[in-house]
Amino acid sequence: MAKQIGSKLKVDKGIWTDTKCQEVMASLLRAKFAAGSELAQELLDTNDKYLAESGRDQFYACGLPITHRDIMNKTAHTGKNRLGHLLMARRQELCQA
Repeated sequence: MAKQIGSKLKVDKGIWTDTKCQEVMASLLRAKFAAGSELAQELLDTNDKYLAESGRDQFYACGLPITHRDIMNKTAHTGKNRLGHLLMARRQELCQA
């Protein structure tokens, strides 16, 4: 729902660099996966597994749908998988807390 709303917004894309987008998303993930929360525990339960956001989005997702035969092969991913990397970073923060 948030993605649909966001896609309708008129935004100056010049200020939304890759770094800025990642900073905002990291902040949102810290709130969503707050220490001691049920979601934080679910993230911690993934242990050291590689996390990938499925989907054709080339920035936040791995570029492949969940049903793709190579979804588990990170070398086959065409997207940057920034969300997966940010989730793994949040998991690491939670482990160190």
